[in-house]
Amino acid sequence: MVLKFILIGGVLPGFFCTVALLAAFFVGRRHRARGLLAALFPALVALSILPAYYLANEAWPRLLFLPKSAVDRTPHITFVAAIFGVLTALVAWTITRRRSSTIRHQPDPDRTPLLATILIAIPACATCFRILLSYRVPAFWKSPLIAAAWLALYTLAAVAMIVVFELASRRRSKIDTAARLSRDPAPILVLFIIANAIPFIALKTGNAFLSQLSGGIVAAIGAALFAAILIPGFALARGGFTTLVAALGSIGLAAFYLSSGDTPEPLLPMLCLAAAPFFAAGSLALFLRSASTITRSFISAAIAAAFTLAALVVLWAQSAPASPNGSTPTGYEMYE
Repeated sequence: MVLKFILIGGVLPGFFCTVALLAAFFVGRRHRARGLLAALFPALVALSILPAYYLANEAWPRLLFLPKSAVDRTPHITFVAAIFGVLTALVAWTITRRRSSTIRHQPDPDRTPLLATILIAIPACATCFRILLSYRVPAFWKSPLIAAAWLALYTLAAVAMIVVFELASRRRSKIDTAARLSRDPAPILVLFIIANAIPFIALKTGNAFLSQLSGGIVAAIGAALFAAILIPGFALARGGFTTLVAALGSIGLAAFYLSSGDTPEPLLPMLCLAAAPFFAAGSLALFLRSASTITRSFISAAIAAAFTLAALVVLWAQSAPASPNGSTPTGYEMYE
């Protein structure tokens, strides 16, 4: 069963996303629509969770109805994040085309799409987190005001993380005065390393279903990393990071809130993972903009790996007793 989930829920989505990105690149280059490539990846992220969902439920998610279970809301959250990601890519692409055709020699042509990305990321993250946390409001939180405060805090942290990744994707050559969006696998590599810890954290806290879904998203990030090496100008900025941060952030919060008394509450591991982008991607944005691709990738990957490894070590150090029958929970018995 484990091998089946790995092959169908992980390898298959990764292969499909890779083929789709490469095919879209060649088609878009031929028709001069390479900017639309950014809009494809968020949709691929939403599709990447479907094989794992079907294997776990033997049915497709009913996206028109919002389930009561927080875990069953994960596909809805991923699709909402994908919609906002596609919207971000299309808006940024439209702005870039119009500005490039009307204004020449701008000091920073990427500033307006970046602002548009931030403005769309705010409702994107707030909507995704609200869908997840609404099942606990107001029953779990005593006051709706407190719930709104936590929602605002999570949204602010997620948007800040998106901004860091967006800035990390802008490079500056030694002869340029402004950093510009360009092909660079380093930010995607950072996110790929960090995202690989989320399935382990979800599984360790007794949420095997969340682990399986997040594994599909990790496979999509791996495909994006491979595409960033091969495709000129490909980056996850302007849509991709918005989708990934909103979707993976919601899964991480679900793993945190749904951990039962018999499993460790992954507060410290989640804080380590949340801090990792700010240090790893932040180093790319602040100190390594003019460095070579190898230098950027190596240093940022080392920083991300250190935080990720620390999160996993802390998680594994926490004692997690087995279920009463001595097996690891793999169903929905701990999700309700």
